[in-house]
Amino acid sequence: MSKESNINDAALREFLASRGWSARKAAMQVGVHPSHLARVCNGEREPSKDLLRRLRKLPQLPPIKVHKSAAV
Repeated sequence: MSKESNINDAALREFLASRGWSARKAAMQVGVHPSHLARVCNGEREPSKDLLRRLRKLPQLPPIKVHKSAAV
């Protein structure tokens, strides 16, 4: 990624992970094709200002609760 971008691919992956979002799920939520966001996350494409704005609006997902079955 160029130095002109205000976010790099590693920072974007960390940002999504910190909110509990996979790149695929985030792409669907913000209305971009999953392969486009994957390319941004892999450093193959620059994120647009619009894409960054949309990603910043992603809510943090609640932690996943795993319930153990009483019957084994």
